[in-house]
Amino acid sequence: MRLSNIDTQLLRSFITINDVGGFAKAADILHMTQPAISQQMRRLEEMLGLPLFRRHGRLMRLTNHGETLLGYARRIVALNDEAVRHMGGMKRTRETVTLGITEHFLDAFLHQIIAESARRLPEIRLIVRTGTSQRLMNGMEQGEIDLALTLGEAGGTDASTLQTIPITWVSGTDYRFDSSDAVQLVVFSGQCMFRRLIINALEAANRVWHISYESDDLAGLRAAVRANLGVTALPAQQLPTYMQALAVPAELPALPVGELSLRYRPAWSSPAVQDVGGLIADLWGHPPASGAHTV
Repeated sequence: MRLSNIDTQLLRSFITINDVGGFAKAADILHMTQPAISQQMRRLEEMLGLPLFRRHGRLMRLTNHGETLLGYARRIVALNDEAVRHMGGMKRTRETVTLGITEHFLDAFLHQIIAESARRLPEIRLIVRTGTSQRLMNGMEQGEIDLALTLGEAGGTDASTLQTIPITWVSGTDYRFDSSDAVQLVVFSGQCMFRRLIINALEAANRVWHISYESDDLAGLRAAVRANLGVTALPAQQLPTYMQALAVPAELPALPVGELSLRYRPAWSSPAVQDVGGLIADLWGHPPASGAHTV
């Protein structure tokens, strides 16, 4: 039997299609056209003489042959990347990594990432994007962010969890909570984990609520809470001095625990991205003795 050499780029595309569930999304992530990635998969199937995909509604699913190949493909691509990383070593050209970080942890952690990245990874140019966790995850899906620190509900992610984070009801220090009235809410606009868990908790407890203010960012939300427009939910350990944990736990439903997670751009990475991710994991596991890291 004559052996054939499989192009690792074909395998990388094959893995990406499986991970994101379709040719179009994979094409966007890999910066290719959909016809080009379709042609790649035809070449791979012709080379192996086996069908690899079957259509399931609007998604592409692996055949039994495709599932068998997937394990080999991941190992081959990983070994290829390991070899490139090892051989590139000290000769790596300056690479750019875009890091997303949820706004809630900018003050506590971002300065450490920047300082340690400059010290330990001088060959990497770090770009930082901030926003809500949902916006950061959207940015990764669109190929705009390489890895991100996001905050989500516990147990709901396949990302690497760095720490569980208590979520609490908060208000301005001068706010007076009236348990007989509708709960006045200050929330983020659009899709947001905090908005979702607040409303779900109140609905489950049959509490009447009203949104008094919406904000696109954390600064606006904090300003509205400081102005006593209502209550919101935030990480318990990241409250500025003008905000307080609401001291009426019996009047409001309990909130779930959150998880701070390190996420990577789906189906794609690079040695530089892995290095930055490893640096972040190291920092989180070894906070500085000064106590500046309070998460």
